[in-house]
Amino acid sequence: MPAMAGTRAAGNNSMKKRCLIIATFVLFVLAFFAGLDLSLAIETGAVQKLEGEISPKETNLYRIPGLRRGQTLYVFMEDPDGILDPLVALLKPEVNNASVLAEYVHPLEAAIAAGGDPLLSVTEMFDKISLIWNDDYKGRYRAAFKYKITKKGDYTVLARSTFSRNTAGRFRILVGVDAPSVLKGKAKPAGSHFVRNERGDETGGKGISSTKGTISKDRDFRFHFLNG
Repeated sequence: MPAMAGTRAAGNNSMKKRCLIIATFVLFVLAFFAGLDLSLAIETGAVQKLEGEISPKETNLYRIPGLRRGQTLYVFMEDPDGILDPLVALLKPEVNNASVLAEYVHPLEAAIAAGGDPLLSVTEMFDKISLIWNDDYKGRYRAAFKYKITKKGDYTVLARSTFSRNTAGRFRILVGVDAPSVLKGKAKPAGSHFVRNERGDETGGKGISSTKGTISKDRDFRFHFLNG
């Protein structure tokens, strides 16, 4: 009996050591992965297409998380029918998406309606809130820009009709990362689907997102999330 008791004690000690080793290993693995950035990077050459309709004072915001330093963001917007006169801008990361309309866009619209100089007012506003903007790409009813990311983080693209003319119509937007062909307006969707709407639901097929419909009186903007 004493010998059997000794065997059981040795077995228990061995089991405890194994459990301790396994627990230590698990904690090490968890600590290792906790320190990693597990967010998926947007593939080089990725292109996303968005299509829909927009009213004269409707403003769409497209959020692009996880852009990395050194990547170049390309954005192109046009109306296939040539009616909408578009504008696109890349907001500064510190600008609050939830309040950008109330703090900047609506006051600007009011100032222009009261007789303010559209060009001067628009330039002053976008100098404050954007890294780059455009509403007249190559002298046509197109808007486009490219911007080299200097700081890793989340960025937001603002898209709407130009402030100087109240236009409306269909739109087609191309968003690309390290994809210069976007500026020609002929880039094909490529890479993983990275566009989501405000609720985080994917819309459209792989590489393509469609946003269609008209705007109601009590809703003059929509958020669209682009996940990298």
